[in-house]
Amino acid sequence: MNAIRVWAMSFCAGSLFLSILLFLAPDERFKRILKPVFSSFLILLMISFLTSEKGLKTNFPEVTVSGLETRDNFAQQALINAAAEAVKSQISQTLEKNSIQHKQILISMHISHTQSIVINEVVIEGVDAKDRNNCHDMLKKNLGLEVVLR
Repeated sequence: MNAIRVWAMSFCAGSLFLSILLFLAPDERFKRILKPVFSSFLILLMISFLTSEKGLKTNFPEVTVSGLETRDNFAQQALINAAAEAVKSQISQTLEKNSIQHKQILISMHISHTQSIVINEVVIEGVDAKDRNNCHDMLKKNLGLEVVLR
């Protein structure tokens, strides 16, 4: 029953939108072109409802982009990558300011169910053994990060 209500609302909204466009058409010739186009659109909308298994199908197919499951995952991954780069930059600047050499910074992040970015783990590779305690304490104090030093 919900599918019928959704379809009816979509049909009414589409009809209203198309009517407004037709009303705003500047010229009678333009209206003569638009009427068959709009009519065929509304007929196709009715036919799609009648031929579907459960009425109007409201779920869109998932899109695969670069191995990710959906467009939302793509956007989330881009956001995570940008945040990771910003954190890496802050860590690098802090280490350089304190003359601590490193080879690589690895950051693992995810987006929680509350839509906030969570840092799972920060790994800094190539820190000299003599600088490890200083590096760990400094990053904890200045950036509030717990890091794994390798």
